[in-house]
Amino acid sequence: SSAASDVYKRQLKLRANKAYFFFGDLFLALGAGITNLAPEYDGNIFTTVEQTLKKGGSPVVSKHGVEWVENNGFVYGVLPQATSGKIAHKSEKRTTGWRKLSEANKGVEENEVELFSMWIDHGREVKDGSYAYFVSCDGKVPERLPEILANTVKVQAARLGNTVEAVFYDASAKLGTPFGTVTVSAPCALAAKFRDGKLELAVADGRMNRELKSITVTVGGRAYTCLLYTSDAADDSLRV
Repeated sequence: SSAASDVYKRQLKLRANKAYFFFGDLFLALGAGITNLAPEYDGNIFTTVEQTLKKGGSPVVSKHGVEWVENNGFVYGVLPQATSGKIAHKSEKRTTGWRKLSEANKGVEENEVELFSMWIDHGREVKDGSYAYFVSCDGKVPERLPEILANTVKVQAARLGNTVEAVFYDASAKLGTPFGTVTVSAPCALAAKFRDGKLELAVADGRMNRELKSITVTVGGRAYTCLLYTSDAADDSLRV
């Protein structure tokens, strides 16, 4: 499965395309087109990989060219060659600030807790920056990693074995895969599984355009038209 968002906050003057791809207990997060549209203001642009309570934790392990860090049963790793910026992580004690968050917390006692944080510092004048990081939810460093097929503002995609997952922001984009070139008739997210000469395809219209009745996905020159659900009670997705 996959999820995506095109983040453009005018107040922060920040632009980024972000997608998440799930392969069993492993998920891959991709970022592309990260741009600070107002570098004249102070402050760097950061991508937060994780910020949570520190629980347990094993020594850093290097594998697949990635440094993996464990916390609370999850293992995190940032792919350096696909990331622009400085990768960092730390554990530190901080005092809680519940009273500042809500007046309802006036009587709450603040205490000191240990936090685990991991992030990417893209710098202040980042333009078309990118990142790729993994989270292994079974607490183990993965034996193999998904292959990143594309990470651009037009399409973000990855493959693991016979499964390809992609987010198309631009219908003009073409995605090269071992199973043939993939194109779409409209922006969408898709997951394709190739097995025994057959294709299992799931497509979703992330824009939730109720005027869009179908999306055609072409793989290796063969077209598959997916009719979208139109009922208000159904989500805009179809598996064929």
